[in-house]
Amino acid sequence: MKNNYAFPDVQIFEILRTKTSSVPGTIHRHLFFIMLFGFLMLGFRSFGQGQTNFTNENAALNNNSAVMQQAAFQPASPENVNQVPENPAPGNDSPQINQVPGSPGDAPLATVTSTATGGNWNTPGTWVGGSVPLSGDAVVIASAATVTVDGTVTCASLSFTTISANTNLTISGTNSLTVTGLLSMARPAAGFNGYVNVNAGTLTCGSMTLSATAIASSTRLDNIIITTGTATVTGTFTAGATGCVLTISGVGILNFGGTITATPTLTLATASTVNYTSASAQTIISGTYGNLSI
Repeated sequence: MKNNYAFPDVQIFEILRTKTSSVPGTIHRHLFFIMLFGFLMLGFRSFGQGQTNFTNENAALNNNSAVMQQAAFQPASPENVNQVPENPAPGNDSPQINQVPGSPGDAPLATVTSTATGGNWNTPGTWVGGSVPLSGDAVVIASAATVTVDGTVTCASLSFTTISANTNLTISGTNSLTVTGLLSMARPAAGFNGYVNVNAGTLTCGSMTLSATAIASSTRLDNIIITTGTATVTGTFTAGATGCVLTISGVGILNFGGTITATPTLTLATASTVNYTSASAQTIISGTYGNLSI
């Protein structure tokens, strides 16, 4: 660090000697010492100013160091704890929050309900709010709707919460629906039925509950219908004694992988196959089977 002070050097004394050499005797000496004293005072004054600047600069540095140390060791305030940095999208000044997909056991991201009319699964207009369900969403099929699975889709749960008119979920072609959690159907109102039409597609669900308990003139039924496709319940299957109907009309396949607490009505074609695949003991549903694997 540079200090702004200096003393008169040899050149100053040479100038004094030269300038006063022509002055006689005592005056010469007096004049010499007066000028010397003046230059010395000028030097000491510069030295003092340099020391002051040096001291001020050191104080500023010390203060900056203290501020940096305080910032480095200052405890996080409560509002800053566990905050996730937000990355603004390119060209957008507003921050965007990244959604983290739910792990198994987490609550669904959202509940998405179909309109009363329904439509294709992947069409926004099929759903209230205009958003196609995400894989972590809970899906509700509204009463009277017909929703058609038109691709490979996944949701966290799927329910027919009210069946006060004929209500349908249909898998078209060889498309597939995976419900990682529960697929449930409510007890229909008198005169109406609920349908899950697997057809030639693929349905997989973590568990299934059918709640129909009575038959009234071939209505009030919860129906699972397979033609040449495959339906798999990996966990618990629960159904009432009457009003819950499992139908395979062709070479379709029905797989039960968990506990069975049900006595539904089975209507099975000769070419159909039902597999009970759990390593633990399972209850075999009473009925006439085309092909049975235990």
